[in-house]
Amino acid sequence: MEEVEAEREPDPLFSVTETVRPVLDTVEADATPAIADNLAALRLRTCPMGYKVVDHTAAVFGDYYGQVRETAVKKAVKALHAESGTSSTGIGPKPRDLVSYRSP
Repeated sequence: MEEVEAEREPDPLFSVTETVRPVLDTVEADATPAIADNLAALRLRTCPMGYKVVDHTAAVFGDYYGQVRETAVKKAVKALHAESGTSSTGIGPKPRDLVSYRSP
């Protein structure tokens, strides 16, 4: 679902201006599985012993960098943990300080 804002302009050449923005919750719902994939790939590719999210921000957020909140990372870590993809539970410190570890 998208948020649409319409504004009437007094000039007849520009009678209606529309701004279409995606709803943040919708973007975060789409971002969470992508971020989970990024976390898993980063752990396997570069940091098998574990890493702090803050040290790899661009790689973690990927295409969603600057578009979603840190809470999307927590949700992604929790989803990975549920699938035994990481021993980190996503509970505890701020999302930036979460450490992703390989599951035993």
